[in-house]
Amino acid sequence: MKRNFLTSIMTCIIGSLTLSIAASMATATNWDNRTVIRKERKELRAWDSPRRLRYSPEAQLKTVQSVSRWAAPAIQSEDTEWKTVVEEDFSLFSAGSETEPDMTNILSSEGYLLYDYVHTYGWTGISVYQAGGSVTALPATEVSDAGFRANWTTAENAAFYELTTLSYYTVPSSGTLTLEDEDFSRVTEGTETEPVYGPIQGTLEGYTEYDDWSAITPVLANGMVGMKNYYMVMGYYSMLYTPIYYVISKTASTITLQIDVKRVDCSAETKVGVNLVNASTNEGGDWQFRTLTENEMTLTFEFEPIDTYYLAIGFDDPNNADYGSTGVVYVDHVKVTQNELSAGDQIVRIYAYDMVYNESYYVGTDNKRPSEQFSYYVMAITNGESDYLYSNPSNEIVVGETGSVDELVTPGVKAYGTDGTVYVETDMSEVVEVYDLTGIRIARQEVSEGTTGIAMPQGLYLVRLGNSVAKVLVK
Repeated sequence: MKRNFLTSIMTCIIGSLTLSIAASMATATNWDNRTVIRKERKELRAWDSPRRLRYSPEAQLKTVQSVSRWAAPAIQSEDTEWKTVVEEDFSLFSAGSETEPDMTNILSSEGYLLYDYVHTYGWTGISVYQAGGSVTALPATEVSDAGFRANWTTAENAAFYELTTLSYYTVPSSGTLTLEDEDFSRVTEGTETEPVYGPIQGTLEGYTEYDDWSAITPVLANGMVGMKNYYMVMGYYSMLYTPIYYVISKTASTITLQIDVKRVDCSAETKVGVNLVNASTNEGGDWQFRTLTENEMTLTFEFEPIDTYYLAIGFDDPNNADYGSTGVVYVDHVKVTQNELSAGDQIVRIYAYDMVYNESYYVGTDNKRPSEQFSYYVMAITNGESDYLYSNPSNEIVVGETGSVDELVTPGVKAYGTDGTVYVETDMSEVVEVYDLTGIRIARQEVSEGTTGIAMPQGLYLVRLGNSVAKVLVK
């Protein structure tokens, strides 16, 4: 069973993908509403620093067996009778133990304990765990250019697992790099006049070369993905979302999107809108529009660079009079490029998602490029009363490595990770920056000649020192 991430983002994707939109009952297109989309995905959630906290024997844990809260009238006397207004014994915390807390994330995106775990909804918290351990990723086996086998431990009560594979591509030479070149040739069903309807919101897994494409009210026609606003009366406008790209570069400039589109049963006043969305903050910039004066057109959009982003694509026909039940804009080619990248820059993206029912899975990498490396992490999933429940992400495994050292290409500079620390060695004074995988800088420090250690929790980090970048795994 595949995800229902993007996860979330983009609740990256919970089921696997939830796309939250500022809905409006108005039928007129509101592009501002589309700007505030939250493409919430589990993978981004997994990269969020607060949610990367993991249990360790040294951690100080406090268990609470029950809580009662009383209240009394504002005007009190000595014989005022206090009444219990809320009482919770946490008897629904059924997994784990005091020594091995269950690391399942039991908080909603707003910080509330999920309905499944409390008798009275409204409890909030930070780092709240059930007092069975979490899933642990193990080193990959059967490693070759054609693929690898991901491995992990069994998680108590898991119904299945979500395996996320990440790609780290090192730019081989300076210049313009193509990040995406998708022709949707994997779409082999449907026609322009009789398309196949996709889910109201979800992913395009199986229809694209790389996972992490998602859409709202898509329709499929041989070799194309179409947008159709048939749900606009509910405030859901048809959208197409590219994967998320994390570009680690000091020189990268213009981001260019080129799309081939075809309008069917739409007027010549139909316009296509594109927005560059910051995937770290979920904030969109200004929409850019092109009018489809011809039935088939190639459109080009250019944006100023940001580190972590995806592109949101939509359309509007001001002459549509049937609430979007007719009128489709088909997309049969999407190309994303970025200018002025330097040799040694890195591009990080989701390579694949897989739902797995045991503790091992072979990931094919037939399209692996030179200088491309993979890593993976796992989330355990179980069934709750109202929705799937996801564990915190496992540790991250670098395929083909034990994960301790990554060499930098700059002479005299080296960065590596050990238990709880990132070490940087350099022969000159320099500024070192440490980023998590969402592109958020979590440390910046001036270092002198020699070796400097920076304390970090377990995880995979990107360390920048001067014009060099290293990928460092901290155990």
